Amino acid sequence: MPVFLGAVMDKLNAWVSSEGRLSRKGYLQLFVAPFAALILFTWLAWVAAPDLFGGMPAALFTLPWLAFLATADAQNIKRWHDLGVSGALYKFARPFVVLLPVGAMVLQFILPSFMAMSGDYGALAFLISQDLGGWHFGPAPMAMFAVTIVGVIGNIAWLSAMPGQSGPNSFGPDPMSGVQLPGISAAAPADANNDPVKRALADYQARLAQQARPAAMVTQVRPAPGGAFGRKRA
Repeated sequence: MPVFLGAVMDKLNAWVSSEGRLSRKGYLQLFVAPFAALILFTWLAWVAAPDLFGGMPAALFTLPWLAFLATADAQNIKRWHDLGVSGALYKFARPFVVLLPVGAMVLQFILPSFMAMSGDYGALAFLISQDLGGWHFGPAPMAMFAVTIVGVIGNIAWLSAMPGQSGPNSFGPDPMSGVQLPGISAAAPADANNDPVKRALADYQARLAQQARPAAMVTQVRPAPGGAFGRKRA
């Protein structure tokens, strides 16, 4: 049993690791498809059919999202690696996907509430208008949400459309459009000539064949009879 658990943990660590590369097909199946399914499920639960999903425990919503977010960064970084990019820009921009929406919610709800409690009648009137006339976001929160949405959609669209580098690069071997799940090998390469191991083996075999080839026999050339060689002068 410990051996089995160790193998499972190794595969999980490989799945959440950002090392290596991920093909377009793997990215679509490991990131895009689960992301779209979670968004659809959440939308159905909270908007389209709240009565149907209202009795479900909160864990049915939070656990899938937590499992997805635990591996989302690794899949994106490995996809950038497949394009030959280090993923440093993604790592830099990733916190803003959380910070910008949180900042928008603070500007829209939390800050006006604190200002209203401190005696700011303008903030109090804003909250009352929101309560009576329906919630609408101000320009700054809307801009922060827009930047987040455009950044996330742009990143997903770019990684879903761009083909990876052919052959190995500095981040690992070509995934060959295989789904890089832990424990599942990549698909066979389409062109065996691009395999560096096979090329090196072929070169080595060619050198061995050349060394084993017998040396050409050197034929000694003798002077023809009656030639000028050794003839006395008159």
